[in-house]
Amino acid sequence: MNQCLRYPFFLKLSTAATAALAISLLQTGCGKSESSGGGETPKKQTIQNKGSDTMVNLAQAWAEEYKKVAPDVDVEVSGGGSGVGINSLIAGKVDMANASRRMEEKEIAKAKANNAGKEPKELIVALDAPTLEVAEKWLSQLKGVVHYYKVGMELFTAHGWKAVNLVKNYGGRVFLDLKFHDIPNTVSRTLAAVCEHEVDMVNVHALGGFEMMRMARVAVEKYSSGRVKKPKLIAVTVLTSHDQKALSSDLRVRGSVKDEVLHLAGLAKKAGLDGIVCSPEETAWVRKKFKEDFLIVTPGIRPVGADKGDQKRIFTPEKALAAGSDHMVVGRPITQASDPKAAALEILSSIESCHG
Repeated sequence: MNQCLRYPFFLKLSTAATAALAISLLQTGCGKSESSGGGETPKKQTIQNKGSDTMVNLAQAWAEEYKKVAPDVDVEVSGGGSGVGINSLIAGKVDMANASRRMEEKEIAKAKANNAGKEPKELIVALDAPTLEVAEKWLSQLKGVVHYYKVGMELFTAHGWKAVNLVKNYGGRVFLDLKFHDIPNTVSRTLAAVCEHEVDMVNVHALGGFEMMRMARVAVEKYSSGRVKKPKLIAVTVLTSHDQKALSSDLRVRGSVKDEVLHLAGLAKKAGLDGIVCSPEETAWVRKKFKEDFLIVTPGIRPVGADKGDQKRIFTPEKALAAGSDHMVVGRPITQASDPKAAALEILSSIESCHG
Protein backbone atom coordinates (compact mmCIF):
# COMPACT_ATOMS: atom_id res chain seq x y z
CA MET A 1 0.00 0.00 0.00
CA ASN A 2 1.43 3.41 -0.99
CA GLN A 3 0.77 5.59 2.02
CA CYS A 4 2.52 8.83 2.83
CA LEU A 5 2.78 11.71 5.30
CA ARG A 6 2.65 15.40 4.47
CA TYR A 7 5.58 17.13 6.13
CA PRO A 8 5.26 20.85 5.27
CA PHE A 9 8.01 23.35 5.92
CA PHE A 10 8.49 26.83 4.47
CA LEU A 11 11.98 28.27 4.46
CA LYS A 12 13.55 31.55 3.42
CA LEU A 13 17.01 30.17 2.90
CA SER A 14 19.56 30.14 0.15
CA THR A 15 19.49 27.19 -2.24
CA ALA A 16 22.65 25.78 -0.67
CA ALA A 17 21.31 26.07 2.87
CA THR A 18 18.00 24.53 1.85
CA ALA A 19 19.81 21.67 0.17
CA ALA A 20 21.93 21.06 3.25
CA LEU A 21 18.87 20.97 5.48
CA ALA A 22 16.99 18.68 3.12
CA ILE A 23 19.89 16.24 2.98
CA SER A 24 20.04 16.31 6.76
CA LEU A 25 16.34 15.50 6.93
CA LEU A 26 16.80 12.59 4.57
CA GLN A 27 19.78 11.24 6.47
CA THR A 28 18.16 11.49 9.89
CA GLY A 29 14.82 10.11 8.78
CA CYS A 30 12.60 13.13 9.64
CA GLY A 31 8.90 12.40 9.34
CA LYS A 32 6.55 9.78 10.71
CA SER A 33 5.20 6.86 8.74
CA GLU A 34 1.46 6.31 8.45
CA SER A 35 2.13 2.82 7.13
CA SER A 36 0.98 -0.01 9.35
CA GLY A 37 3.88 -2.20 8.18
CA GLY A 38 6.90 -3.24 10.22
CA GLY A 39 9.25 -0.48 9.16
CA GLU A 40 9.76 -1.62 5.58
CA THR A 41 10.88 1.04 3.11
CA PRO A 42 7.67 2.15 1.31
CA LYS A 43 7.32 1.51 -2.40
CA LYS A 44 6.56 5.14 -3.23
CA GLN A 45 8.39 8.30 -2.21
CA THR A 46 7.02 11.67 -3.31
CA ILE A 47 8.75 15.02 -2.94
CA GLN A 48 6.30 17.83 -3.74
CA ASN A 49 7.58 21.35 -4.24
CA LYS A 50 5.37 24.45 -4.33
CA GLY A 51 8.25 26.86 -4.81
CA SER A 52 10.26 28.17 -7.71
CA ASP A 53 11.56 26.26 -10.70
CA THR A 54 14.98 26.28 -9.02
CA MET A 55 13.55 24.44 -6.05
CA VAL A 56 11.76 21.98 -8.34
CA ASN A 57 15.16 21.15 -9.84
CA LEU A 58 16.65 20.81 -6.37
CA ALA A 59 13.88 18.46 -5.31
CA GLN A 60 14.52 16.41 -8.45
CA ALA A 61 18.20 16.20 -7.51
CA TRP A 62 17.26 14.85 -4.06
CA ALA A 63 14.99 12.30 -5.72
CA GLU A 64 17.82 11.08 -7.94
CA GLU A 65 20.09 10.66 -4.92
CA TYR A 66 17.39 8.70 -3.10
CA LYS A 67 16.85 6.37 -6.05
CA LYS A 68 20.55 5.46 -6.04
CA VAL A 69 20.22 3.83 -2.63
CA ALA A 70 16.62 2.63 -2.98
CA PRO A 71 16.08 1.73 -6.65
CA ASP A 72 13.01 -0.35 -5.87
CA VAL A 73 11.17 2.72 -4.53
CA ASP A 74 9.17 4.79 -7.00
CA VAL A 75 10.27 8.40 -6.45
CA GLU A 76 8.06 11.16 -7.82
CA VAL A 77 8.72 14.90 -7.83
CA SER A 78 6.03 17.49 -8.53
CA GLY A 79 6.01 21.23 -8.10
CA GLY A 80 5.09 24.69 -9.34
CA GLY A 81 3.86 28.09 -8.21
CA SER A 82 5.96 30.90 -6.84
CA GLY A 83 8.00 31.82 -3.80
CA VAL A 84 10.74 29.96 -2.01
CA GLY A 85 8.63 27.61 0.11
CA ILE A 86 8.97 23.84 -0.14
CA ASN A 87 6.35 21.30 0.76
CA SER A 88 7.95 17.88 1.00
CA LEU A 89 5.73 14.84 0.95
CA ILE A 90 7.81 12.13 2.66
CA ALA A 91 6.66 8.50 2.73
CA GLY A 92 7.94 6.54 5.74
CA LYS A 93 11.33 6.90 7.36
CA VAL A 94 13.75 8.01 4.67
CA ASP A 95 17.07 7.25 6.24
CA MET A 96 19.17 6.75 3.10
CA ALA A 97 21.97 4.86 4.78
CA ASN A 98 19.55 2.50 6.52
CA ALA A 99 17.53 1.97 3.35
CA SER A 100 20.68 1.06 1.46
CA ARG A 101 21.87 -1.24 4.23
CA ARG A 102 18.53 -3.03 4.49
CA MET A 103 18.50 -3.68 0.75
CA GLU A 104 22.08 -4.93 0.76
CA GLU A 105 21.46 -7.21 3.74
CA LYS A 106 18.40 -8.68 2.04
CA GLU A 107 20.36 -9.38 -1.15
CA ILE A 108 23.27 -10.89 0.77
CA ALA A 109 20.93 -13.16 2.74
CA LYS A 110 19.27 -14.35 -0.46
CA ALA A 111 22.64 -14.93 -2.12
CA LYS A 112 23.89 -16.91 0.87
CA ALA A 113 20.80 -19.12 0.75
CA ASN A 114 21.28 -19.70 -3.00
CA ASN A 115 25.01 -20.40 -2.71
CA ALA A 116 25.10 -22.52 0.46
CA GLY A 117 27.35 -25.56 -0.04
CA LYS A 118 28.34 -24.55 -3.57
CA GLU A 119 31.66 -23.63 -5.11
CA PRO A 120 32.58 -19.96 -4.59
CA LYS A 121 31.56 -17.66 -7.43
CA GLU A 122 34.24 -16.03 -9.52
CA LEU A 123 35.08 -12.55 -10.69
CA ILE A 124 36.28 -12.23 -14.29
CA VAL A 125 37.99 -8.95 -15.17
CA ALA A 126 37.55 -7.78 -18.76
CA LEU A 127 40.87 -6.83 -20.35
CA ASP A 128 39.24 -4.48 -22.85
CA ALA A 129 42.52 -2.78 -23.67
CA PRO A 130 43.86 -1.41 -26.96
CA THR A 131 47.44 -2.62 -26.41
CA LEU A 132 49.37 -5.36 -24.67
CA GLU A 133 51.11 -2.69 -22.59
CA VAL A 134 47.84 -1.48 -21.11
CA ALA A 135 46.67 -5.05 -20.52
CA GLU A 136 49.92 -5.91 -18.78
CA LYS A 137 49.63 -2.83 -16.57
CA TRP A 138 46.22 -4.05 -15.37
CA LEU A 139 47.48 -7.60 -14.92
CA SER A 140 50.38 -6.31 -12.83
CA GLN A 141 48.06 -4.21 -10.67
CA LEU A 142 45.65 -7.10 -10.10
CA LYS A 143 48.18 -9.91 -9.69
CA GLY A 144 47.43 -12.07 -6.68
CA VAL A 145 43.92 -10.63 -6.36
CA VAL A 146 42.16 -11.53 -9.62
CA HIS A 147 42.73 -14.93 -11.24
CA TYR A 148 40.33 -14.95 -14.21
CA TYR A 149 40.39 -12.57 -17.18
CA LYS A 150 38.34 -12.00 -20.30
CA VAL A 151 40.19 -11.46 -23.58
CA GLY A 152 37.74 -9.90 -26.01
CA MET A 153 37.59 -8.69 -29.57
CA GLU A 154 39.58 -5.49 -29.15
CA LEU A 155 42.68 -7.00 -27.58
CA PHE A 156 42.54 -10.27 -29.53
CA THR A 157 42.09 -8.59 -32.90
CA ALA A 158 45.09 -6.36 -32.25
CA HIS A 159 47.43 -8.96 -30.73
CA GLY A 160 45.99 -12.44 -31.23
CA TRP A 161 47.27 -15.28 -29.10
CA LYS A 162 49.93 -13.03 -27.56
CA ALA A 163 47.15 -11.56 -25.45
CA VAL A 164 46.07 -15.00 -24.25
CA ASN A 165 49.66 -16.00 -23.49
CA LEU A 166 50.19 -12.76 -21.57
CA VAL A 167 47.36 -13.64 -19.20
CA LYS A 168 48.74 -17.14 -18.75
CA ASN A 169 52.19 -15.74 -17.99
CA TYR A 170 50.63 -13.89 -15.06
CA GLY A 171 49.05 -17.11 -13.84
CA GLY A 172 45.57 -16.13 -14.97
CA ARG A 173 42.77 -18.17 -16.47
CA VAL A 174 41.35 -17.08 -19.82
CA PHE A 175 37.80 -16.52 -20.99
CA LEU A 176 38.08 -16.02 -24.77
CA ASP A 177 35.13 -13.76 -25.53
CA LEU A 178 34.90 -13.68 -29.34
CA LYS A 179 31.22 -14.66 -29.71
CA PHE A 180 31.70 -16.90 -32.75
CA HIS A 181 28.69 -16.61 -35.06
CA ASP A 182 28.97 -18.15 -38.53
CA ILE A 183 27.90 -21.21 -40.45
CA PRO A 184 28.29 -24.42 -38.41
CA ASN A 185 31.31 -25.76 -40.30
CA THR A 186 33.28 -22.52 -39.95
CA VAL A 187 32.62 -22.25 -36.22
CA SER A 188 33.51 -25.91 -35.74
CA ARG A 189 36.89 -25.54 -37.47
CA THR A 190 37.60 -22.31 -35.61
CA LEU A 191 37.04 -24.02 -32.28
CA ALA A 192 39.48 -26.73 -33.31
CA ALA A 193 42.14 -24.00 -33.44
CA VAL A 194 40.99 -22.51 -30.13
CA CYS A 195 41.35 -25.85 -28.37
CA GLU A 196 45.04 -25.99 -29.29
CA HIS A 197 45.64 -22.97 -27.03
CA GLU A 198 43.89 -24.46 -23.99
CA VAL A 199 41.82 -21.51 -22.83
CA ASP A 200 39.46 -22.02 -19.90
CA MET A 201 36.24 -20.78 -21.47
CA VAL A 202 35.09 -19.71 -24.94
CA ASN A 203 31.79 -18.52 -26.32
CA VAL A 204 29.66 -18.62 -29.43
CA HIS A 205 26.56 -16.57 -30.19
CA ALA A 206 23.31 -18.44 -29.64
CA LEU A 207 21.73 -16.63 -32.59
CA GLY A 208 23.92 -18.86 -34.75
CA GLY A 209 21.30 -21.49 -34.08
CA PHE A 210 21.05 -24.99 -32.72
CA GLU A 211 23.08 -26.76 -35.41
CA MET A 212 25.97 -24.32 -35.11
CA MET A 213 26.04 -24.81 -31.32
CA ARG A 214 25.73 -28.58 -31.63
CA MET A 215 28.71 -28.77 -33.99
CA ALA A 216 30.65 -26.40 -31.74
CA ARG A 217 30.12 -28.83 -28.86
CA VAL A 218 31.30 -31.75 -30.99
CA ALA A 219 34.42 -29.81 -32.03
CA VAL A 220 35.37 -28.93 -28.45
CA GLU A 221 35.00 -32.55 -27.37
CA LYS A 222 37.01 -33.84 -30.30
CA TYR A 223 39.88 -31.36 -30.33
CA SER A 224 40.29 -31.13 -26.56
CA SER A 225 40.80 -34.84 -26.25
CA GLY A 226 44.18 -35.62 -24.70
CA ARG A 227 44.86 -32.01 -23.77
CA VAL A 228 45.34 -30.61 -20.28
CA LYS A 229 42.33 -28.31 -20.58
CA LYS A 230 38.93 -28.59 -22.21
CA PRO A 231 37.31 -25.16 -22.37
CA LYS A 232 33.87 -24.50 -21.04
CA LEU A 233 31.65 -23.73 -24.03
CA ILE A 234 28.98 -21.12 -23.45
CA ALA A 235 26.59 -19.12 -25.65
CA VAL A 236 25.81 -15.41 -25.63
CA THR A 237 22.05 -14.78 -25.60
CA VAL A 238 21.01 -11.09 -25.74
CA LEU A 239 23.75 -8.48 -25.37
CA THR A 240 23.53 -6.31 -22.25
CA SER A 241 23.67 -3.23 -24.49
CA HIS A 242 20.22 -4.18 -25.85
CA ASP A 243 17.01 -3.24 -24.10
CA GLN A 244 13.42 -4.07 -25.07
CA LYS A 245 13.26 -1.15 -27.50
CA ALA A 246 16.39 -2.26 -29.36
CA LEU A 247 15.24 -5.87 -29.42
CA SER A 248 11.84 -4.94 -30.85
CA SER A 249 12.74 -2.05 -33.16
CA ASP A 250 16.25 -2.89 -34.35
CA LEU A 251 16.23 -6.69 -34.33
CA ARG A 252 12.48 -7.16 -34.91
CA VAL A 253 12.24 -9.78 -32.18
CA ARG A 254 8.59 -10.02 -31.18
CA GLY A 255 8.96 -11.43 -27.69
CA SER A 256 10.33 -9.86 -24.53
CA VAL A 257 14.01 -9.82 -23.63
CA LYS A 258 13.32 -12.43 -20.97
CA ASP A 259 11.53 -14.76 -23.40
CA GLU A 260 14.31 -14.42 -25.98
CA VAL A 261 17.01 -15.18 -23.41
CA LEU A 262 15.14 -18.24 -22.16
CA HIS A 263 14.55 -19.48 -25.71
CA LEU A 264 18.22 -19.13 -26.68
CA ALA A 265 19.34 -20.65 -23.38
CA GLY A 266 17.10 -23.63 -24.13
CA LEU A 267 18.74 -24.10 -27.53
CA ALA A 268 22.19 -23.92 -25.94
CA LYS A 269 21.23 -26.47 -23.31
CA LYS A 270 19.77 -28.79 -25.94
CA ALA A 271 22.97 -28.49 -28.01
CA GLY A 272 25.01 -29.64 -25.03
CA LEU A 273 26.70 -26.38 -24.11
CA ASP A 274 27.95 -25.76 -20.58
CA GLY A 275 26.01 -22.55 -20.08
CA ILE A 276 25.20 -19.09 -21.34
CA VAL A 277 25.97 -15.41 -21.05
CA CYS A 278 22.99 -13.26 -20.06
CA SER A 279 22.36 -10.04 -18.21
CA PRO A 280 21.73 -10.18 -14.44
CA GLU A 281 18.10 -9.22 -15.08
CA GLU A 282 17.39 -12.61 -16.68
CA THR A 283 19.67 -14.69 -14.45
CA ALA A 284 17.02 -15.69 -11.91
CA TRP A 285 14.69 -16.91 -14.67
CA VAL A 286 17.45 -18.93 -16.34
CA ARG A 287 18.51 -20.44 -13.01
CA LYS A 288 14.93 -21.37 -12.17
CA LYS A 289 14.37 -23.10 -15.51
CA PHE A 290 17.72 -24.84 -16.01
CA LYS A 291 18.73 -25.48 -12.38
CA GLU A 292 22.28 -25.72 -11.08
CA ASP A 293 24.12 -27.72 -13.74
CA PHE A 294 24.06 -24.81 -16.20
CA LEU A 295 26.74 -22.12 -16.05
CA ILE A 296 25.54 -18.51 -16.00
CA VAL A 297 28.07 -15.80 -16.82
CA THR A 298 26.83 -12.26 -16.24
CA PRO A 299 28.30 -9.06 -17.64
CA GLY A 300 26.65 -5.75 -16.80
CA ILE A 301 27.85 -5.83 -13.18
CA ARG A 302 28.13 -2.40 -11.62
CA PRO A 303 28.85 -1.61 -7.96
CA VAL A 304 26.59 1.03 -6.39
CA GLY A 305 27.45 4.44 -7.81
CA ALA A 306 29.43 3.14 -10.80
CA ASP A 307 28.82 4.57 -14.27
CA LYS A 308 26.65 2.18 -16.29
CA GLY A 309 28.34 3.19 -19.57
CA ASP A 310 26.72 1.55 -22.61
CA GLN A 311 25.17 -1.24 -20.56
CA LYS A 312 21.36 -1.21 -20.37
CA ARG A 313 20.57 -4.18 -18.12
CA ILE A 314 22.76 -4.08 -15.02
CA PHE A 315 22.87 -5.29 -11.38
CA THR A 316 25.11 -4.84 -8.38
CA PRO A 317 27.33 -7.83 -7.49
CA GLU A 318 25.08 -8.70 -4.53
CA LYS A 319 21.92 -8.72 -6.65
CA ALA A 320 23.59 -10.77 -9.40
CA LEU A 321 24.70 -13.39 -6.90
CA ALA A 322 21.28 -13.47 -5.30
CA ALA A 323 19.80 -14.11 -8.75
CA GLY A 324 22.08 -17.10 -9.32
CA SER A 325 25.09 -15.88 -11.29
CA ASP A 326 28.18 -18.15 -11.40
CA HIS A 327 30.74 -15.78 -12.92
CA MET A 328 30.53 -11.99 -12.99
CA VAL A 329 32.38 -10.09 -15.72
CA VAL A 330 33.51 -6.61 -14.66
CA GLY A 331 35.59 -4.26 -16.77
CA ARG A 332 35.59 -0.49 -16.46
CA PRO A 333 34.57 -0.23 -12.78
CA ILE A 334 37.87 -1.99 -12.03
CA THR A 335 40.24 -1.17 -14.87
CA GLN A 336 39.29 2.51 -15.02
CA ALA A 337 39.31 2.98 -11.24
CA SER A 338 42.01 5.16 -9.67
CA ASP A 339 43.04 2.05 -7.72
CA PRO A 340 42.07 -1.09 -9.72
CA LYS A 341 43.27 -3.44 -6.98
CA ALA A 342 41.13 -1.76 -4.33
CA ALA A 343 38.12 -1.77 -6.67
CA ALA A 344 38.57 -5.48 -7.34
CA LEU A 345 38.99 -6.26 -3.65
CA GLU A 346 35.73 -4.46 -2.88
CA ILE A 347 33.83 -6.59 -5.40
CA LEU A 348 35.56 -9.76 -4.20
CA SER A 349 34.51 -8.86 -0.66
CA SER A 350 30.92 -8.64 -1.88
CA ILE A 351 31.24 -12.07 -3.47
CA GLU A 352 32.69 -13.55 -0.29
CA SER A 353 29.97 -12.03 1.88
CA CYS A 354 27.30 -13.60 -0.37
CA HIS A 355 28.68 -17.14 -0.17
CA GLY A 356 26.96 -19.33 2.39
